[in-house]
Amino acid sequence: MRKTLLTIAATVCALSMAVNGADAKTWKLGHIRPAGTPEDKASVSFANRVGELTKGKVEIKVFPASALGDWTVVQERISIGAVEMALQPQDTQIDKRLSIMFFPYLFTNLEQVKKNMEQDAPFRVEMEKLFKKQNIHALGFWPSFFGGLALKTLPKNWHEAGANKGIKIRVPADPAFAMNAQKMGYMVTPIPFSDAFTAMQTGIVDGIIGSGAVGYYSNFRDVVKYYLPINDHLEIYTLMMNLDLWNGLDDTAKSQVAQAAKEMEAERYQTFARDEAEYLKKLKDHGITIVDVTQEVINGFAEVASKECWPELAEKIDKPYIEHLLSIVKK
Repeated sequence: MRKTLLTIAATVCALSMAVNGADAKTWKLGHIRPAGTPEDKASVSFANRVGELTKGKVEIKVFPASALGDWTVVQERISIGAVEMALQPQDTQIDKRLSIMFFPYLFTNLEQVKKNMEQDAPFRVEMEKLFKKQNIHALGFWPSFFGGLALKTLPKNWHEAGANKGIKIRVPADPAFAMNAQKMGYMVTPIPFSDAFTAMQTGIVDGIIGSGAVGYYSNFRDVVKYYLPINDHLEIYTLMMNLDLWNGLDDTAKSQVAQAAKEMEAERYQTFARDEAEYLKKLKDHGITIVDVTQEVINGFAEVASKECWPELAEKIDKPYIEHLLSIVKK
């Protein structure tokens, strides 16, 4: 145990020296998408901007496509200082309260997201506190996509909330996805993202939930026949950074890195709709049927989610705290 603590302390010291010492060290920033995707472009742009603002005192190397490991592992490595940064979903296994960010239909439009995730917004402040408990500084929150369903078989009653759909779909480990999919009438099985393609290919499941147009095109376009843009959740990636590394920066460096993160967030709100439309078109051009999902259908799913999923999820996680979070979400 003592050896582990000494190793962590040495890592933190080295990370701090990367900025404040004479010998600058390149920081690693990982994300889960392939090179050339919106997540990759945003990460590269952020890295370049940090280099520009710090005049080369801080250099960031971007590692796309989970090159640093599965995103859950990367989050753990950030917390101990083995990896400096990442732009990725939050792992809720360590602190289940972070699951609130996956609650179905918590955010229903981009303007609502902006109100709740802007600097000093009450909801954002609470999320930052939860990350801080893991020794992670949440530099920014980057809305990635509205979620949807990718299927090999389209049930006739796909639009009826609660009706038995008769097919099994893959869900992420977080309980919010499983509960929502079950309320919509699907049988579910938790499968890691890295194994989901094989599960679809071999017929273990006939569908996937937990991603959006970008993710389905990048990773599943050859095994998917239908895409339903039901907007079941808004996936917000966190630009996370080791907290000790952040605390070791001087005020100037903190201001410069924070400015680059703020600019990245602002740019995303300008490019979100464009990227969503681009990848929907890519799915369609690849031969995948984009199902016409009306706002009425989405409203039906959202009503079931808020009335049935949210209270049950609150009971499973931390009822007083989750109810508090839901009360401060701006509509």
